[in-house]
Amino acid sequence: GIAVLLHIIGLSKAKVFDQESARAAWLREWPQAPVQDIDLSQDHRVALIQSTHGPGLVWAMGADSAARLAKAVEISQHERGLFVSLNSFDAPRIKANLSPQQVNTWRRVLMEPEQ
Repeated sequence: GIAVLLHIIGLSKAKVFDQESARAAWLREWPQAPVQDIDLSQDHRVALIQSTHGPGLVWAMGADSAARLAKAVEISQHERGLFVSLNSFDAPRIKANLSPQQVNTWRRVLMEPEQ
């Protein structure tokens, strides 16, 4: 019953981001890593964050969000973008729907060797 009620009042909708909500979601979990740049996936459910501590991802988890630094990621392509695995038991494989140009940019940023 509770699930139906939440769905009816709109609280079960998957979260979507704009620049500011992606920044806020990142800073909630990584306040010590200020954002330098944000690139939103085409469906606005994933954001590539470039921070002072390196690249990271913010993604929708239902109506909430999660954010992680992207260290030692595994990337594979799907028909509309990339799958990103963060090699962390608490983070799922993230599906990012991206333009062809974004695929190249995200690969480059996420696979850059650590400075």
